[in-house]
Amino acid sequence: MVEPSSKNMPNLTTDMSEDLSELRNLLLAPEQTQLDRLQERLDDPVLRTHEVSRLLPGALTLQKDDPVLTAVLTPHVEQAFFTSLRRSPQAIVDAIAPIMGPAIRQAIRQALQSLTQSLNQTIEHSFSLKGFRWRIEAWTTGRPFAETVLLHTLRYRVEQAFLIHRDTGLLLQHVATETAIVRDQEMVSGMLTAIRNFVHDSFGGQRERDLSSFQVGEFTVWIQQGTNAILAVVIRGTAPETFHDVLQDTLDRIHLTQADALVSFNGDASSFASTQPNLEACLQSQYEAPAQKPSPVLVAIGLLLLLGLLLWGWGSYRDGQRWDTLVDRLKSEPGLVLTTAQDHGGRYDLAGLRDPLATDPTSLIAASGLQADRIHSTWSPYYAMDPQFILSRARALLQPPDTVTLILEGEILVASGTAQEDWAHEARRMAPFVPGVLRYEDKKVQTVSMAHLIESIEHVTIQFASNSSAIDPVEAGKIPALISVLRDLDNLAARSHQQVTVECRGSVDAAGSELTNRILRKTRAQAVCSALGESGVGSATTLTTESASIRRPENQATTRSVGFAVTVHPSGSAKAGHP
Repeated sequence: MVEPSSKNMPNLTTDMSEDLSELRNLLLAPEQTQLDRLQERLDDPVLRTHEVSRLLPGALTLQKDDPVLTAVLTPHVEQAFFTSLRRSPQAIVDAIAPIMGPAIRQAIRQALQSLTQSLNQTIEHSFSLKGFRWRIEAWTTGRPFAETVLLHTLRYRVEQAFLIHRDTGLLLQHVATETAIVRDQEMVSGMLTAIRNFVHDSFGGQRERDLSSFQVGEFTVWIQQGTNAILAVVIRGTAPETFHDVLQDTLDRIHLTQADALVSFNGDASSFASTQPNLEACLQSQYEAPAQKPSPVLVAIGLLLLLGLLLWGWGSYRDGQRWDTLVDRLKSEPGLVLTTAQDHGGRYDLAGLRDPLATDPTSLIAASGLQADRIHSTWSPYYAMDPQFILSRARALLQPPDTVTLILEGEILVASGTAQEDWAHEARRMAPFVPGVLRYEDKKVQTVSMAHLIESIEHVTIQFASNSSAIDPVEAGKIPALISVLRDLDNLAARSHQQVTVECRGSVDAAGSELTNRILRKTRAQAVCSALGESGVGSATTLTTESASIRRPENQATTRSVGFAVTVHPSGSAKAGHP
C-alpha cells in the first residue's frame, strides 16, 4: 500500500470537505429549505398576520363556549364598538334603523292598545261600588288600581306560548305579551319537558295519559300534544274549554307547514321563526262584557221617581222637624198647657189649656211653617198662675194710675205710690177678685185729694234776682218736686174726666218803668212754664202765663218771683174757679 505523501495531504483534506458538504447538501437540503422558510415566516409579521387571519374564524368557532375567550374578547369588542359609534354614529343609525323602526312602531302600538284597554276598564269601574271595593283592595295590596281592575275584569289571558320539539324537548319558538314576565325561555321549556317526562314515566306511556295541564300559582299551563311538537301556553284566569280547539288547530297548522323541519330537527331552531305568527294568534284574552246600558227613557223615569222619593222624604223629614219644634214651643210657652200632640201621617191634632192672656196658639202654628189646614187644635180656657199673668189681670181689673206700682210677692199683691182716695178704696174692694191673688196690701200707697195737690202747688214760688228773668240754680231745685205734684194732679184729673189749668204768674218789685216791668213779668212767667213743660206734665194739664202783677211793697223779695194759680174744670167746658 502506498502511503500518501505529506505533500499531497492538504489536497486530500480539501477534497473530503467538499465531498462531505455536497453529501450534506444532498441529504439535508429539503429540510434546510423548510427550516429557512419557517424562520422567514416567523420573522415576517405580515405573513404571520395573514396566516392567523385564516385560522382565526375556525378557532373562534371551536371556542365559542369558552368563558375565558369571552372574557378576553369582550372589552376589545366593546371598545371597538364605542370607538366606531363615536367616529360614525350615523352609520350605526342607518344600520339599525330598518330593524328598530318596525319594532319600535309595533311596541308603541301594542303599548297604546294595552293602555287604552286598561284606561277603559279603569274609567268604567272608577265610580261604581265595585270600583270603591277594588280601590280599597289596591290600597291594601299595594298594587296599582288599574292592575286591580284588570285582574277582576279579566276572564282569561294567554300570556306566553312555547313550541317545543317533542323528542328532544328543545325550544323551537316562544312568544309572549308585552306585560308578561319572561325570565328564561329555555329553562321553562326544559321544565315543561321534565314535567311531561315525569308524568309519562309515572303514569304510563300511552299518549292519552300525557300531561295536559297544571297549575303554577295564579297561572294555568295548558299543553297540547302533537306528533313531533308540543304547544304549551301560560294562561292567567280561566280559559274556556273551546280554547283547546284553537291550540289544536295551531299545532296542526305548524305540523303541516313545518313537517320536514320537525322530522329532521338537529338542534337549530332558526327555521321555525316563521311559526311566530301562528303562536301569536294564541295570545288571546277575554274580559267581562260591560253591563248593558239601560234605556234613557227608563233612566229618566227612574231618576224622576228617585227625585220624587227624595223630595217626599225631605218634606216628611222637614215637617217632622217643624212638628217637633212646634210641640216644644207650645210646651214652653207660658199660659199654655199642651195635653195632646199626635201625628197621624201628615195630619196633626193638638189639644190643651190656654190662659186668655197667653200667646194665641194660632200665631205659633202659622210661624211653624206647617200648613194650618193640616192641624186641628182645641184649647180650653183656664187661668194660669204665672206671676206675669196675675199682674196683667190685676192691672186690667184695678186700672191703677201711673203713680201706682203693682208687684206680686208670692200670692200677695202689693201696691205702692200715690193715688186718689176713691181709687184706693175701689182697689181694696176689687183686688181679692183677681185670680191668683190671696191678699192685697196698699200700705205704701199715699192717698191725696185734688184740693190738697192744688194747695201744694199754689204755695210754691220761684224767686228771681233783681231785674233778671233767669231761674236761679237754687230755685231750680224746686221744679222736680213741683213737676211730681203736677203729674199727680194730672192723673187725678184724668181719672175724674177733668181738665187742669196752671197759670204761671210773674211779679216784679216797684223799681223800673212800667214797660220794663211788664216785659220782665212776662219773661219770668214764660221761663218757669218752659221749665215745667219740658218735662211733660200730662195730657189733662195746661200751662199758661199770666201778666198781671201782684205788688207787695212791704216785701220787695217776694215781688221778684213767679207764683201759680190752679183751676179745675170738666173736660170741654170753660174753666171754673177753685174747688
